[in-house]
Amino acid sequence: MVGQNVLAYGEKVREGITFTRSRSYKKNDSCHVEQKNWSVIRRLVGYNRYSSHAALEALNCVYELLRLYINCFQPVMKLVGKTRHGARVHKIYDVAKTPYQRLLEAGVLTEAKQQELAATYHGRNRFYS
Repeated sequence: MVGQNVLAYGEKVREGITFTRSRSYKKNDSCHVEQKNWSVIRRLVGYNRYSSHAALEALNCVYELLRLYINCFQPVMKLVGKTRHGARVHKIYDVAKTPYQRLLEAGVLTEAKQQELAATYHGRNRFYS
């Protein structure tokens, strides 16, 4: 249902939106999307079908809170490099940081967007002093 609505929107708006199943020459994209989907969404709400309007509103509230939790407060270690020693692979990880911290360090945001994100972060972080 959601896919049909998105497709109808894309055709109606004509904003140059093209729909593809995955990136070009990356036939295994879907499994990575599903892996992330399981690790965040499915683990919390399960695989049941929610078809009522009340369930949709409840899930939207859950998604909003989960989005803030994952992006602002859940640190992630990024893989920096791998070296192979015979049959063993030695992985090197970066220091654990939240996606919010990584975005600020990237230096790609405007000052207004940084302030907007900081207000959202500090408004949700009751331990911030």
